[in-house]
Amino acid sequence: MLQHEHSQANRTAWSHRAYEAWTRGYGTPQEAAAKLKADPEHVMRETWQHFGSVEGKSVANLLGSHGRRAVTLGLLGADVTVVDISEENRRYALELSKAAGISIDYIVADVSAWDAEPFAGRFDFVFMEYGILHYFVDLGPLV
Repeated sequence: MLQHEHSQANRTAWSHRAYEAWTRGYGTPQEAAAKLKADPEHVMRETWQHFGSVEGKSVANLLGSHGRRAVTLGLLGADVTVVDISEENRRYALELSKAAGISIDYIVADVSAWDAEPFAGRFDFVFMEYGILHYFVDLGPLV
């Protein structure tokens, strides 16, 4: 399967009731935001030692999905941009960030075809969600 075919299949899958799934799994954006605000470092507990302080840093969160990690980074002082293929994920993430009292940028795009050139030098680091490499046929264009 070619990457664009793989991406289209993923776009279709993530466009089908993803918002509903996140609400069932994490609660409404308002409920989820309250949990994140109570303990923002909990969501990042497995990777926190790799980040150090994110205060004032600019972070790209590729395949950022529902936005929980992006919002967590925002709560800890980072300026976060998510790039993800799903409009439903975007909806949940933006409602989550609003409920948490922070702002994130969210670009709906296929990361494998996304033109990142206009963003060159903008980010202090790039973060990818767990368990996402299987979405790529070839990792070359990603790196």
